[in-house]
Amino acid sequence: MERYTVFILDNDLLQVDKIKTRVNNSSLYKLSGVACNEDDALRKIKVLGGVDILITEIFNDKDITFLKKIKKNNLARKIICTSSKVNNEIFRILNFLNIDYFFLKPYDLKSLFYIMKIVIKGTENSILLKYIDSFNECSMEDNPKNNKKKEKLRIEEKVTILLHNIGIPAHIKGYVYIRCAIIESFYNPTYIGQITKSLYPEIARRYSSTSSRVERAIRHAIEIAWNRGSVDLIDKIFGYTINAFKAKPTNSEFIAMLTDKLRLELKTTVMI
Repeated sequence: MERYTVFILDNDLLQVDKIKTRVNNSSLYKLSGVACNEDDALRKIKVLGGVDILITEIFNDKDITFLKKIKKNNLARKIICTSSKVNNEIFRILNFLNIDYFFLKPYDLKSLFYIMKIVIKGTENSILLKYIDSFNECSMEDNPKNNKKKEKLRIEEKVTILLHNIGIPAHIKGYVYIRCAIIESFYNPTYIGQITKSLYPEIARRYSSTSSRVERAIRHAIEIAWNRGSVDLIDKIFGYTINAFKAKPTNSEFIAMLTDKLRLELKTTVMI
């Protein structure tokens, strides 16, 4: 069985150790190396001749320069970036460099390794669906103390799968905003009827943006899905409500339909 090489660049030694442990215990990956600064990482990756997956934290301009060199020289098949902060500039850079995925710290290791499978094997429905059952088995352990946390994680993963299936790139701002909108609407259905008045301002507050920017970013993400995404899946989700070959849905319709699909798939009531 093919094992994919993983390289980690992060100065959080505790987090690095956790990722290393998971990699070393996996039959799908093997650790190629770790580094706590960009120069050391670039040197090691060049010696290796490249890696399959690079997991790297981004702090400043030096990190961006490092990413540009990695992309220019094709030294990583897939790149997953992490950061403890998020703003428009970070999203602009990730979009420009076509980074495969972005995690806002702190993040769950189970989510990280789930996304690693998605990005390294592709985003085809068959690939994603292959791992849904195994993820759900891990997420629904009968431990009352952790039930709420596990259920929340399950919902977040379901939304991630849904957006990847549709074809919304993970590195654009609209992806993050739509993901947040669906999860919030799942827990609080009143948001569906108050998209402009309540939901956009809440998302803007969380991501240090404005309601108008949130609205535009979500609209842009929907346009990408409509122009480049899976026509079959779009037609399956929206049915006769929206014709995938004609008019795209409004932001409100898009969020409402995906939230409803999520609720039907889970077939459970989540207590807040």
